[in-house]
Amino acid sequence: GNYLGTDSTATNARPNFCGLYVHDSSDNDIGSDTASGRNVISGNGIGGGLVVSGISMRNRVHGNLIGTEATGYGRLGNQELGFALATETHDEQTLERPSDNEIEGNVVSASVAGISPLLGIGVAVEGYGNVVRENLIGLNVGGRDALGNASYGVVLAGYGNTVVENAIAFNQRDGVLALGPDAVQNLISRNSIYGNDGLGIDLVRGVRGLQDRPATTAWGSI
Repeated sequence: GNYLGTDSTATNARPNFCGLYVHDSSDNDIGSDTASGRNVISGNGIGGGLVVSGISMRNRVHGNLIGTEATGYGRLGNQELGFALATETHDEQTLERPSDNEIEGNVVSASVAGISPLLGIGVAVEGYGNVVRENLIGLNVGGRDALGNASYGVVLAGYGNTVVENAIAFNQRDGVLALGPDAVQNLISRNSIYGNDGLGIDLVRGVRGLQDRPATTAWGSI
């Protein structure tokens, strides 16, 4: 694997603006299911660790250490966010949304706030049809000890996405925040969410209303 944002030992930060940026690119395999093949994406600047944006489809991001040093046990956080699926605006009108990407089996931890105290997010999800599964968000690679993100564990701002079977713990705001009018028809299920400084799951729909406690509603499932 690669070390993106660190020195050759993956224990000290050597920041890029963004560790890895994928734009309008599909069918990529980023990471590995083996320890020797995984990427360490840590210590990067205000562009964050790993960003998949625009019309990017069917990418698989798996087995990476995002925000830790090489062993997966120590902090080496990215600024602003660890991982993001990001919508982009084209010609100031057309939204280009990432879709059908799979984010699985990564450690996404220790993000720091950078220039905004509201950032320091672990995983941010815009677009639709994306799956976030079996990640450790705010934990070390062993899945037990705290490496919390400085803000939210997961932010959902897209529709029809799935967040399942993750451990989301020790983050300094909510474990999962669903935010804004596009955050509809998302599935949040079978996650272990604990030890966060805010709510476990916070459903905030911007102009369409507010709901602050987990429930199953017409616009999504928990």
